[in-house]
Amino acid sequence: MKRITITIPDSLYEKIVSYKEKKSYATISELVRDAIKKLLGEE
Repeated sequence: MKRITITIPDSLYEKIVSYKEKKSYATISELVRDAIKKLLGEE
């Protein structure tokens, strides 16, 4: 696995944290990984 670092606005981060909790993701990394898979059509 590879590790990346991204920079996002504070307002987007707050939305991500809220969505993560709503959808029961353990980490933001899991949420981002699933979002990228969906974007690439690999779900």
